[in-house]
Amino acid sequence: MSELTISNSVSLLTLILPKESVELVSKAISNKGAKGIVQISARGSVLNEGGFLQKMFPPPAPEQQLLQALVPNSKIEEISDIAIEVGNLDKVGSGAVFTISCNDAHFSKGFPTNIVSSDKESDTVMSGNLEAICCICEIGVADDIAKAALQNGAPGPTVTFGEGGGIRDKIPILRITKGPEKEFVWCVVEKTDSDAI
Repeated sequence: MSELTISNSVSLLTLILPKESVELVSKAISNKGAKGIVQISARGSVLNEGGFLQKMFPPPAPEQQLLQALVPNSKIEEISDIAIEVGNLDKVGSGAVFTISCNDAHFSKGFPTNIVSSDKESDTVMSGNLEAICCICEIGVADDIAKAALQNGAPGPTVTFGEGGGIRDKIPILRITKGPEKEFVWCVVEKTDSDAI
């Protein structure tokens, strides 16, 4: 097993973007110091309250992408600002950016990042009036959750896909459990609305 570097002065930066702006934003945040950027395919959500034909043939959900990277806390503001500028994220419906502080980040020396281990607390503290909500659900349920979020004021929930694990992996013969495939519904909302949404 390779030797791991541990850092408590990093955050996971997440950007929800339309497909068209991913390349520009990815290059811009990479130039500012974000390394090891991961791109995840996703779809947006649209509220459809039309008649019979619209329910039978709903409009396609817009393609979106999530970009994620571990970023030193000292660079969060600088990288977030350039992502907002290049991706036009200050415009309604153009995407979102949020960070999740990592208590401990463990990564190998080969991980492409400029993060160094640190025992002291970072001086950069970002605050805002937004919260990120991530709802993990079974395949096929995400559209209902996204619709409910939209109806309650969430601007543009985004759906991504993943795979779970756990007890099903410990049942060698029967495997009579729910499938491992999951859908994730991501929303970035005002803190005052988060409980209701």
